[in-house]
Amino acid sequence: MKIDITSMFFNSRIEGQTATPAWGTSIGQNRSRECRIDDFKPEIVKMLMGMTYKSITDETLFDVSSISSGREILIRAVFNKIYVNHQAIEDAQFVLLLVREHSRSHEGRLLVTYAPYVTYNNISNQKCIDKMRDVLGCTENGCWFVYDITIKNQSDLYFSAVVVDPTNPVIYTNSSRSRNRSEEWRSLIPESSPKISHLPLPLQQIFYGAPGTGKSHTINCEVVEKKRPHIRTTFHPDSDYSTFVGAYKPTSTSVRVTTLVGTKQVPVENAEPEKKITYEFVPQAFLKAYTEAWKNLNEPFFLIIEEINRGNCAQIFGDLFQLLDRDDDGWSKYHISPDNDIKKF
Repeated sequence: MKIDITSMFFNSRIEGQTATPAWGTSIGQNRSRECRIDDFKPEIVKMLMGMTYKSITDETLFDVSSISSGREILIRAVFNKIYVNHQAIEDAQFVLLLVREHSRSHEGRLLVTYAPYVTYNNISNQKCIDKMRDVLGCTENGCWFVYDITIKNQSDLYFSAVVVDPTNPVIYTNSSRSRNRSEEWRSLIPESSPKISHLPLPLQQIFYGAPGTGKSHTINCEVVEKKRPHIRTTFHPDSDYSTFVGAYKPTSTSVRVTTLVGTKQVPVENAEPEKKITYEFVPQAFLKAYTEAWKNLNEPFFLIIEEINRGNCAQIFGDLFQLLDRDDDGWSKYHISPDNDIKKF
């Protein structure tokens, strides 16, 4: 959900004006519609569904004393799976509030609020914000702002943020109106979500049919003949995770023959190199395609699997199956934790 551009920012002010963010965004107050909530926006529907799913009714665990007395709290939602720019925040908690405003100008307006001083179980939102700042590479004085807050899978809270200055506050002079600051900050927002959404949405497509009906030929026409970057592999009954993703394997390397002279090892002249067995992580088709795809985010990379039905897919894909179930923005609905060997590679 896109939030007001200056409703959640840090270390910026305009001389002579307040530096306090609003810490909230309206989700609709359109008097021309019978339904006042902007339910025609899918992101707002997801927000309300997620907040309802993660709501906690025990009010005694919350400290919301700093919330304006003119705001009635309707939902208190606590999230523990939190991401900023698609990077996970470890051991974090964040509270979102759905409030109804009671004022002469905005009676009945609903807002989602995300103030840093809201506390649940003696843990404030500010602690999560501090961790987000560290992930973004900002110092305590660095200037940054959040422009989107989204709930995925009804339980995962995603913040999209932009760093204006990683080390220093950003102060605008009196001649620089708040509107100018908003326009400048909007220009810093990526046209779409980071990285993966710059690509066309990931495509998972299966060609099926009897032998000789043109399955491989069709793929060749669409990928190979058009010289699109790709890797091709074939499944068979003995295929497994290590042959599709990668694994440590013994490899033969040549080493020079040396001898000890005094306290130093010196090469033996004219000696044939010796073969030595070492263990190295050897990537297979999936990891090769994955790493190549990240090298050029502007061009799709194709992983072609022939005879996919001949292998034991559960054995071959393993936890990668979770990544095939995607949201509308192309990101996987379910996250996995690769082992350290894969992370290192």
